[in-house]
Amino acid sequence: MQMHRIAKTLKAKYLSTGSFPADILSVQLSDIPPETPGPQQLHILRLSSLLSTPAPEKINLACISDVPCDTEALKFPDCNIILLPQSWNEPEAFNKIQDLLDEDLHFMVNYTRLKEAIIGGQSPQQFVDLCSEILGNTVIVSGKDTKLIARSHLHDGKSILWDEHGKYGFFSESTVESNQYQAMQKKLYNSPSPVILRKMISDYTTITGKIEIDNFQVGYFSVMDTEKPVTKSDKRMVAAICELLTYYFKNNYSHENEEALERNKKIQYLLEGGKDGRRFDFHTEIACLHLDAGYRIMIVKHKSRRESLAALLSWTMKLMPGRAVAEYGENVVVILNSDYRDDADKLDKFVSEHDLYIGISEQATTADKFRECYARALKAVELGLLLGEKKRLFYYSDYAVFHLWQMLSEYSDLNQYCHPAVPRLLEYDRSHRTDFSKTLQVFLKHNGNMSSTADSLSIHRASLMYRIEKLQELLKIDLNDVKTRNYLYASFQMMWILEHKH
Repeated sequence: MQMHRIAKTLKAKYLSTGSFPADILSVQLSDIPPETPGPQQLHILRLSSLLSTPAPEKINLACISDVPCDTEALKFPDCNIILLPQSWNEPEAFNKIQDLLDEDLHFMVNYTRLKEAIIGGQSPQQFVDLCSEILGNTVIVSGKDTKLIARSHLHDGKSILWDEHGKYGFFSESTVESNQYQAMQKKLYNSPSPVILRKMISDYTTITGKIEIDNFQVGYFSVMDTEKPVTKSDKRMVAAICELLTYYFKNNYSHENEEALERNKKIQYLLEGGKDGRRFDFHTEIACLHLDAGYRIMIVKHKSRRESLAALLSWTMKLMPGRAVAEYGENVVVILNSDYRDDADKLDKFVSEHDLYIGISEQATTADKFRECYARALKAVELGLLLGEKKRLFYYSDYAVFHLWQMLSEYSDLNQYCHPAVPRLLEYDRSHRTDFSKTLQVFLKHNGNMSSTADSLSIHRASLMYRIEKLQELLKIDLNDVKTRNYLYASFQMMWILEHKH
């Protein structure tokens, strides 16, 4: 056991002036610091004894705070020091730390057994039976699609999920679509480590961990409290088992994500632009991406990185089976084809729950447009958020003109291209505390339709007609003219870009 684990478990203040904490194999009580300490021993003594007697180098100490002391006074060369509460006595400290050492020893012995079983080529069922023996409960290994791979105690369990695994080998569609199952999946999604699920969808409390290969989820491992309550220490063992199963799946088990992994590499290559100088043979190497059939790029983007990118990638693949999906930078990239709007709709609820945004590019048909489509999907999200749009799905086609003005603004002053009526109207609103510019923008957005404009502004049609007449009189323009309306609408877009340029 390492010193930092002891400190964390005891919830004590930990100070280290040495290098990496030593592995602790034994613990002993001391009245004063020993003259010849062992690097893998932890000595427990009172802080007053340490301060009155010089400490040797490379010593591991757990000091009971019987006297006040500042941090600087404890910086001895190459010493690892844990401060224990004043309320503790020496036997109490010794017993608690010895329990931790015993727990670590027990963990390492069992971990070695499991590792040898994996390396020795035991079958999933043999490995599961060993896991069950070690954890003292029923365990299950299943694929990410809930398909049963192996479980212990085949005939001892009860609950809907137990019965469905026994009868069908996977969970029924109604179970997967239930609110309880979705809540369970959401909890698993949000956690990078195994989680305790307290009878969320069965008669048992379980600890469930994800099995992932190169950021792709391939399965689950669960232990259920069929025989005895699960504990926090079981979580550590479940995490270790998931790591071993990852090794097993990667080297000995044919899993369905091999094709997805290959697509992921090809998508990343296209986005990198072939930096290694190699070029793809379009008809062979990237044929599986179906770019020549007409594609769009969709990016799924975090607003705030509350969850891991690997979890987001895994969930996107679940919601969009069969699609080419990859991670790139801090985003998930998806290739969409003809039914792209249906695909985007599938993610609507998911992105709202997890604080995500989606950008979708225009259509392309050649591989050389791939990076451009990716950039435009990102630009759609950027411009949509800058515009203050109250949505999470952004199509580049809705923001292409804004993008045009944004690029033009880098080389030229947009003010010289604006219709002179627009800055004049904005100044009039500022001076007279009116809001004619908003009325005109909504009118232009609805292509001059009086009814839809009035509905959008929540005013009577007669009131809108009065405002339009006032605008025409004020600006000396004819709003019935289509060219004039288009010029005005483009000018408002340019003014918006100018306001948000910096």
